[in-house]
Amino acid sequence: MKPKPHLIVGNWELFEKQSEPLLLSINKEEFSIARLTFSSDEIASDFYLIKKGNKVEENMTLGFKIFDPFDDFKSPVLLLKNLCDGKTRIVFSIIKLDKEFLELIFEKEYSSENITIKSEVLKFERTAGPPENMHD
Repeated sequence: MKPKPHLIVGNWELFEKQSEPLLLSINKEEFSIARLTFSSDEIASDFYLIKKGNKVEENMTLGFKIFDPFDDFKSPVLLLKNLCDGKTRIVFSIIKLDKEFLELIFEKEYSSENITIKSEVLKFERTAGPPENMHD
């Protein structure tokens, strides 16, 4: 029997009705977040970024893990870590995760110092994924 992929597996596009672009700053370079993907191996994720003043997507591959709520967290936690440099870490609280939407809150105090996201809530809409994860 094949295991069911975690609900986060798939492609998540920036929700069009979001009021402001999602700006991510890495080492003081600014990017807008275009989309996120989470692989079915439940190990790798990609941030697709557009550098400020550029229209070309760049991707940043990160390892990911989802934790049940613990310590100060009241909702599940999404940890993203750059496996190449071993240092860069981005932490989010998962506010909503269903077949249609993914809503995250950036947790600055638990993320690397060189990472900043200038938005309270990040909202994404699923556009692709395993059939059992897709909305009707």
